[in-house]
Amino acid sequence: MQFSYRPDIQGLRAIAVLLVFFSHAKSSLFGGGFIGVDVFFVISGYVITELLLKDYHQRGAIILHRFYARRLQRLLPALAFMLLVTVLISFFILTPSEQEYQYGTGISADYWMSNLFLLFSKVGYFQREAATNIFLHTWSLGVEEQFYLIWPFLILLGLGHFSGKDNGKTRLVPMLILTFIVSLLLSFWASQFSPKQAFYQMPARAWQFALGGLIAHRHVLRSHERLLDLSTVSINIVAATGLSLILGAAFWFDRLTPYPNWQVLVPTIGSALLLLAWRQDNESMIGKLLSTKPLRWLGDISYSFYLWHWPVLFLTERIIALHTGWSVSLSLGATLMTASLSYYLVENPVRHNNRLIARPRQVILGALSMMVMVSALLAASSIYSGKLGSDPEYRKIVEARYQTPVVYKYGCDDWYRSAQVQPCVFGNPKASRKIVMIGDSILMQWFPAIAAYYVKNNWQLIVLTKSSCPMVNRSYYYENIRSYYTVCDLWRQQAIKFIRQIKPDVLIMGSASTYPFSREQWQQGTSEIVEQLLPAAGRIKLIAATPVLTINGQLCLERNYWYAKTMPGIPKQNCSNELHPSATWSWIREAVSGHSHVKFIELSKAICPGGVCSASNQGMIVYRDSLHLTEGFVLTIRSQLIAQLSKN
Repeated sequence: MQFSYRPDIQGLRAIAVLLVFFSHAKSSLFGGGFIGVDVFFVISGYVITELLLKDYHQRGAIILHRFYARRLQRLLPALAFMLLVTVLISFFILTPSEQEYQYGTGISADYWMSNLFLLFSKVGYFQREAATNIFLHTWSLGVEEQFYLIWPFLILLGLGHFSGKDNGKTRLVPMLILTFIVSLLLSFWASQFSPKQAFYQMPARAWQFALGGLIAHRHVLRSHERLLDLSTVSINIVAATGLSLILGAAFWFDRLTPYPNWQVLVPTIGSALLLLAWRQDNESMIGKLLSTKPLRWLGDISYSFYLWHWPVLFLTERIIALHTGWSVSLSLGATLMTASLSYYLVENPVRHNNRLIARPRQVILGALSMMVMVSALLAASSIYSGKLGSDPEYRKIVEARYQTPVVYKYGCDDWYRSAQVQPCVFGNPKASRKIVMIGDSILMQWFPAIAAYYVKNNWQLIVLTKSSCPMVNRSYYYENIRSYYTVCDLWRQQAIKFIRQIKPDVLIMGSASTYPFSREQWQQGTSEIVEQLLPAAGRIKLIAATPVLTINGQLCLERNYWYAKTMPGIPKQNCSNELHPSATWSWIREAVSGHSHVKFIELSKAICPGGVCSASNQGMIVYRDSLHLTEGFVLTIRSQLIAQLSKN
C-alpha cells in the first residue's frame, strides 16, 4: 500500500508554530496564536493514525515496541538537549529562587508529564505568573506523548485485534467517533467547571486527535488520491475556509478569550478542513502555498523550533531588560538558529540512524536511561542552585516577597473559591469601639500598622477581605480565572450586609488602582458602596491605592544582587521610577468629596519620598512586587497612616 508524502502538512506545521511564537512574543496581531497547539493536535492525530494503519496493513499487526521506540528516537534527544542547555544558560541569567521554580516543570517535562505538573500548580497557563516558567511550553508535548501511549491500543481495539476478529472497517470509525464525542463533551464540561483540566488534560484533548484520526482513516480508504469528491474550485474553497478559520482565531482571540471553550472548535475545524482539502495532483491553491520550500523547511524543523522558541523568548526578554536594542525579530532569528542547530545536529541524525531503528528494544532502554540521567542532572542543579541561594544577604531580599500580613493565615480570604464572608476578629471581643477593614490585598497591606495601633488602644478590629475584589460596585473580567469575578460581587454585597448588622464606629476601605474600570465606573461604583455603608458606619476612611512600580521591585533587587556575582560587568537594573499619580486617586476623591463623614487618605509622599518610588529605601525593602508594600516598610510609616486615620 502506497502512502504519499504530504508537503502541505509541513507547511501547516510551519503556520502553527509561527502562530505560537508570535503569541508568546506578545504580538498584537496574533494574540490568539496559542491556537497553533490545537492545529498540532489535529495533525498528530492524522499522522500517527495513518502511521499505525500503515503498519497494520503492511504487517498485519501494530508492533508496539517498534512504534514506541520510533517515537522516543524522534522526540527525546532534542527535548533532552533543550532541557540541559536551557538549565545551563539559566544558571547565569536567572536568580537561584527563579531557577528553583523551573526544576519541577523541567523534570516532569523529561518524563512528558509537565501538563500534569502544571495542572496541579497554582498558576494557570494564561496568568501573568506563568510567563516566569521557562518550561511552560512543554505541557503540549506531555499531552501528545500521553496520546501516543494509548492511541495504538485504541486503534487495535477498533480494528478488532483483541477480539480476534479483523473487522476494522466497521469498528474503527465508530470507535474514533465515540472517542471524539466523549472527549469533546468532557472538554466542554471541564471548561465550565475547571478550565485548567480542559486545557492541560489529554482526555479533554483526545477529540482533536480523534478528528485527525478520522481523516487519516478516510485517507487510507481513498487510496491517497483525494479525500473529498469535489471539484478543484470546491477544494480551494474548503482549504481557504480552513486557513481562514485558523488565522481568524489567531487574530481575534487573545489572553482574555475563555479557552478552551466552544472557541476551540474554530481552529480545530479549520485544521480538519485543510487536511481534507487535499489532492494528489496538488491543484489546491492553499495546498501549493503550504507546500512552498520555506514553509516546508520550517515545518521540517517545527519540533525543534517549538522546543526552543519559549526559552529563547524568555531569556531574550531578560537580556533586553539588561541591554536595549533587542527585538522580536532578533528573538525569531535566535529561535531559527537554535532550532536549526538542534534539528541538524541532534534531532535528525538520531531520528534517521538505521542502527537504532533496527534495535527498538535497545532504543527504549536507552531512552529510559537518558530520562533518568537528565532528571538526575536537573535535580543536582536544583540542589546546587539552592546552596548558592543560601547567602544571608540574598535570602533577606528573597524573603521580602513573603512579607505578607498575618491576617491571611487565619482564613479570612478565600479568594475566588467562595463568596462566603469569613470575618477575622482581633483585639478585645467585648470592646465598646469597633473598626472594620474591608478591601482587597492592597488595603490589607496596611493591616500590621492598623492592628498595632487600634488593638493596643482597646478597639475590636474586624477584617473582611477578598483578593482582587475591588470596593467598586461593578463587575469585571478577571484574567486569572478567565471569567467574570461573580464571586467577588456576591461576597461584596454579603460583606456590606454584615457591616450594616455590626455598625462599626470606623470603617476603612480601599482597593488597587489597576482594575479595568472607566472613570465613570470608578466614581459611580465607589459612590454606591459608600452610600450603602454610610448609614451603618460612623466614619469611613478610604485609603488610596499604592503607587505602582513599573517593575517588580523585589525581583529587581534580587536580580541585581545575583548578576553582580555571575555577570559583574552587567549594569544594574534601575529599581525605581518617578511617582506617577494614579488617575483613580482624583476620581475617587471627587466621588466622595460630598460626604462629610468620608475621608480620602493618600500616602504617596510617604511611600515615594521626593517623588521617586523605589524598591528599597535606606536599606529597607519597600515593595514585595510592583504593587504591594512589605510589612516591615508599612510599620516604618505607620505614624503617617495613623495620623491620617485619626483626623475627622
